[in-house]
Amino acid sequence: MSIKRLEHTSAAKLLLSSKAQNVLKPFLHNAYTVSQAAKKLGLPINKVAYWVAKLFRHRILEQCQLEPYPSYRAVAEAFFVPFSLTGKESMSALYISLQQPFLELFHQSMNALMNDQASDWGVCISLDHKDLILTLTDEARGGITLNSRQPDAPATVNLWGVLNLDFADAKAMQHELMNVFQKYFGRHGAQPYLLRLGNVPLQPQSNQS
Repeated sequence: MSIKRLEHTSAAKLLLSSKAQNVLKPFLHNAYTVSQAAKKLGLPINKVAYWVAKLFRHRILEQCQLEPYPSYRAVAEAFFVPFSLTGKESMSALYISLQQPFLELFHQSMNALMNDQASDWGVCISLDHKDLILTLTDEARGGITLNSRQPDAPATVNLWGVLNLDFADAKAMQHELMNVFQKYFGRHGAQPYLLRLGNVPLQPQSNQS
């Protein structure tokens, strides 16, 4: 895989924009005209043309042909943005900025799902072994939550918890989660779902009240 290292702050700033990333996506492995890319992305031609022009100007896209219409493709299969070009004060700030669009989309989608429910929603507080569990649910379902496997519950999962594992078990779970992700990643169903997987060792201060 060819990887291009960006050398200019302006190009890095552009490529870290989620809107620019979305327009870049179809060009990473294929050549498209602006109209073809707009159709593939489901976006207006003028919006795609705006971002294509910026990506081309910063040498992230290149022209493949001019006739009958210009077509473009990415100059590499992947791009590396050095931390020094991100404009962030720390790696933590960079990480948060990269996660933010997905977190906002996840929260918006969850809110829309809950607003569609006609029942009385609230917070259920319970104890699982030694840890408290706070779950957004509705009282009328009598324990059937958004995380439920019940047939009439939405196909939605939002789990947070602290697991006490040995390193071998943590690595085994890591591989199992990645295998599940890869199993379903390539499918082309009618309904898009936003998936998030996370697992990280807690630092000592994280357990302090």
